[in-house]
Amino acid sequence: MIKTENLTYQYPDGTTALKGVSIDGSRGNCIALIGENGAGKSTLMSALIGLLKPTGGTVFFKDQPLSYQKKKLYEFRKSIGLVIQESDKQVFYSGIYDDVAFALRNMGMAAEQIDQRVQAAMEATGITQLADRPVHYLSYGQKKRVAMAGVLAVEPEIILMDEPTLGLDPKSKAGVKAIIEGALAKGIKIILSSHDMDFIYEFCDYTYVLHHGGVLVEGETTDVFKNTEALETASLEQATMTRLEQCLGIKGFRSIAALEEAIRNQKKEVQTDETGSSGH
Repeated sequence: MIKTENLTYQYPDGTTALKGVSIDGSRGNCIALIGENGAGKSTLMSALIGLLKPTGGTVFFKDQPLSYQKKKLYEFRKSIGLVIQESDKQVFYSGIYDDVAFALRNMGMAAEQIDQRVQAAMEATGITQLADRPVHYLSYGQKKRVAMAGVLAVEPEIILMDEPTLGLDPKSKAGVKAIIEGALAKGIKIILSSHDMDFIYEFCDYTYVLHHGGVLVEGETTDVFKNTEALETASLEQATMTRLEQCLGIKGFRSIAALEEAIRNQKKEVQTDETGSSGH
């Protein structure tokens, strides 16, 4: 659906941020871009959505080179949304409803359809009860959900997310995870960057490791996190579940929560068996 071929980008000051980057969005439903600060992740996302025109190489959408004509970019961005790291810069209306409806109104959509989409997006992100609250009273995590609702309301085919869980408390983080799960269930493709390796390991089925503006290694997420040499080169840590697999032989779990649930179920089975045995 979306991919790049030999993408290069050089900033006006001469800094080369991307060096021949080729990624393929068809590799997975949830794709990770990971790497140390300055590796090129945010620049690549800006290029994917057409905010930056590459110095070299090509962005393809549905097998067609991305056009940078204003009208065609406008149409393209109906199919792809971006949730940036700094939610304060993405949420700028004083009222939540108006903020979520902003892009839809710009598209000239009928008021009734706008209301349907806004209500659905607010429900999907768990902010319906906040609809009448002024934006400046919201927490950082709530603003993140408002930003996500604004993107979901457009009903894009692809959503790019830059550090979606950064700075969130556990409850807010769980809320963002639920939003991502809901989007994936609807068939929306997610491409995200994060320094939270456990989050990446849990959600992403394919991962690109960026280093000094290029792709250092790529592959299925479970395989990438076993490549300790590449992770060390990119100043990244292994996911907790990868370490548990290597140290204790625990396999088949993508998160601590999934492992804990399996242990609880196993205990219940043991207790049931013991109760049944004692009854004979």
